[in-house]
Amino acid sequence: MRRRIVIFLFLALLIGFSAPSPAAQHEPAARADGIPFKQTEEITAGTYIRVGATLLFVLAVAVVAILVLKKVMLERQLIKLPAARIRLLEARRISSRTSLFLVAVDDTEYLVTQAGNGNSVIRHASSPGPQGEGGAA
Repeated sequence: MRRRIVIFLFLALLIGFSAPSPAAQHEPAARADGIPFKQTEEITAGTYIRVGATLLFVLAVAVVAILVLKKVMLERQLIKLPAARIRLLEARRISSRTSLFLVAVDDTEYLVTQAGNGNSVIRHASSPGPQGEGGAA
């Protein structure tokens, strides 16, 4: 697959950036009395081919760049980081200056409040058992 891409890019370079044809080299220079930006010659099929080949070359470079970036990103994701020990279970806004957070560190839960003057731990408890939250019997 890579060999085909390299060959394709090489051919696109040869076609897209080739030297002008010998006939174009013997054409007389543009006259100075005319408008300098006015096109006086016709667009030939070779011009269209070079433009098309250059477009294909740029697209091929973009595709290769996307594939390389994809591979690099997948390799970075394969490196497993250690499991997170701290999890934010819930966050509630109590007032405009006070927030309440339920944070789990390993198997211990902390109820933390954040106010304008600082943070404080309200409650420290172990994680609930398999019976889950709240149902009064």
